[in-house]
Amino acid sequence: MFTALVVVVVAIAVATEVSGGGRFDATGDTALISTTRTETVTDVFLFSAPDLIVRASGEVTVELGTGPAGQVTVRREVTWSGPSPDITQSWTGRTLRVDVRCLCTAKYTVTVPQGVPVQRR
Repeated sequence: MFTALVVVVVAIAVATEVSGGGRFDATGDTALISTTRTETVTDVFLFSAPDLIVRASGEVTVELGTGPAGQVTVRREVTWSGPSPDITQSWTGRTLRVDVRCLCTAKYTVTVPQGVPVQRR
């Protein structure tokens, strides 16, 4: 008998919520006040040049690390609110060019084979 009573009470509570008349219904204003987006892109390139040149401009930080022989990995993480960032990135086999224009946080992590000199300009 008790189990049947519990089942009936739960069924009534669920039906009331589903119909929108329950006390759990959010009746206050819900206006979006902010949206933050994050984009992460990782590119891996074959690499055989004697050195690497990184040319970065705009709102960007670049961190360097050591990675596997014969390749360069470029990881870009950008976080923004508002308009989408304006990002230009090109790779010529020896030179990575990056330009970031936005109200955002942009971070590049570039890994190169051990012993490869990197010039930052």
